[in-house]
Amino acid sequence: MKQMIKKVLKGLLPTRVLNAYCHVENLGAIKDQVTLIANQVNSILWRAERVMTINELFIETPKEKIESFIKSLHPIKTEHELVRLGAKHDGGYLVPKDFKGIKALFSPGVGHTSAFEEDFYRQCRLANSNDIYIWQTNR
Repeated sequence: MKQMIKKVLKGLLPTRVLNAYCHVENLGAIKDQVTLIANQVNSILWRAERVMTINELFIETPKEKIESFIKSLHPIKTEHELVRLGAKHDGGYLVPKDFKGIKALFSPGVGHTSAFEEDFYRQCRLANSNDIYIWQTNR
């Protein structure tokens, strides 16, 4: 791959310029220009090698392995009564229905919807809505 990139990039340089650079040392302007182009070519080659190296890190996982992993997922039994907080689908979570002593909440979500936090607030019936920063954010 590296050799192919070099051939393509060499094709971009006029042969006359390359010959002038190899045979004539006193043409300072041409020499400087070719040196600049050579540095750019080396920079492009270095980046191309980095991209190829990074791409080699991402090996495709066999479909059977993914299917096996998905089939192994199952709910875990608990002795605690659970309640669903948040949206009915994505963004909702089953949590233990024991909210006594909870002083802080770290939301598991990353989206723009705050249904989980709002349901938690309603369940805990906090005295002051200013205690929860969510009411101060732009939704």
